[in-house]
Amino acid sequence: MTFRTIVLSACMVAAFAAAPARATEIKVFVPPVMAQGGVPELAKAFTARTGIKVTVTTHAMGRALNDIQKGPDAPDVVFLTMDAMGTLALNKGIKPGSFLPIGRVSVGLAVRKGTAVPDISTVDKLAAVLKSSNGITYSDPSPARGSVEAMLIDQLLHRPEFAGAKGLHSVTDPATGKPAPNGPAMLIAGQGDMTLQLMDEMDQPELAVAGPVPAELHAFMDNAVAISSRSTDPVSAETFIQFIMSADARAIWHKGVELY
Repeated sequence: MTFRTIVLSACMVAAFAAAPARATEIKVFVPPVMAQGGVPELAKAFTARTGIKVTVTTHAMGRALNDIQKGPDAPDVVFLTMDAMGTLALNKGIKPGSFLPIGRVSVGLAVRKGTAVPDISTVDKLAAVLKSSNGITYSDPSPARGSVEAMLIDQLLHRPEFAGAKGLHSVTDPATGKPAPNGPAMLIAGQGDMTLQLMDEMDQPELAVAGPVPAELHAFMDNAVAISSRSTDPVSAETFIQFIMSADARAIWHKGVELY
């Protein structure tokens, strides 16, 4: 057990002791990567332990900063990528000292279950796999969807090492903005023969996951959490953050989230 874990656990115990006297609710804003990473389940576990209700809502990265700072609902706890959280901090959108790195989620590759799982352990091996594919499905990278993950994958496929790889992405209707299917859904529906997606979003039983792409490609999202400067209950917000970073919570986080 690390010193940080001991401190967090001690603070959490003290906060929990006071929690029953607080009839309260906190609002938690998450991007899709953290919604898929286990935050809703962590919220339920926190409520069961403390009695504090947690409402989790998902906000696409393209609109998250605006929702957090100017939306009709004021969040108590916010999750963002590290870069976006830095921007929010500079905009004085978080409580000073509450910025806490959480973990990394890497882009991974999967195929349909029952087919051979390729070796993608090096950049050269990944390049050979991608170039041999009949179609690599992934989410719509257009501004209409506003997906940072999709843009990350699109940039990956356009690297010189992967020239010739056939990407197949969904298309969002710009008139409605309704999210188009993501890469795994497209693959399961019969399109292409492999998919690129964040590791915490590929737990479907129809898929066989090859693993994350090599780290040197920098195809990952580093994530952080903080207390919103608009929070109406920063004490409960801090208690929630202490809980999600505690030893007890580690088993609740989804596979694919590499906690720091």
